[in-house]
Amino acid sequence: MKGAAFFSGGKDSVYAIMKAKECGIPVDVLIFSVYDFPRPSPHFVNFKIVESIAQEMGLPLVVNRMKKGEEVKRTSDLLEELGVSHIVTGDIFAAHLQWFSEICAPLQISYHTPLLLDGTKDSRAVILDELALGIRPLLVHVDGSRLPKEYLGKVIDRRLIERISKTSDPCGENGEYHTLAIGFPMMGRSVSVEDSEQFSIGFHHYLKINRFSMK
Repeated sequence: MKGAAFFSGGKDSVYAIMKAKECGIPVDVLIFSVYDFPRPSPHFVNFKIVESIAQEMGLPLVVNRMKKGEEVKRTSDLLEELGVSHIVTGDIFAAHLQWFSEICAPLQISYHTPLLLDGTKDSRAVILDELALGIRPLLVHVDGSRLPKEYLGKVIDRRLIERISKTSDPCGENGEYHTLAIGFPMMGRSVSVEDSEQFSIGFHHYLKINRFSMK
């Protein structure tokens, strides 16, 4: 049985892998998706850090580059090429499941969503669990129409969750923000940011990390 996890380097993709392993679901390879979007992905902007996080986890990282309109085919072809029997994603809301389900069904691949809400928890509970387990999420993107630009570059803690929750989903599941997990138990070392810059595209604000070290 070979497993792949869809991995952005963000808090939820990290937590999903941790939960999968707790359930005995092996993760052998990480898949980093690059979509053909008008705006750059905040994770792709900081791809060197994503690579370093994967290295610290001791897992190979495969890049899945997709053109608009070819996302399903490209992802299906990659999963077949990798020969995986199951995948793991960090989806929290059920509305996000259909895309992966359509890919997995024809290939007879099992689809695991260990963070999926079942009605007994809300997304605030998910991120509180992440923090309790030692995941340190660094904010590398904020949607300025819903969150202050000043949050950019902050590491999320319980106090910041309360502030975010006033205007947004606590986990940023509607695109309100994106993170990089700069420290968590599966990493041998943590990311230390040494130099960074901010830039904006419309009301979307990004943190680009120019120099970092692993400590």
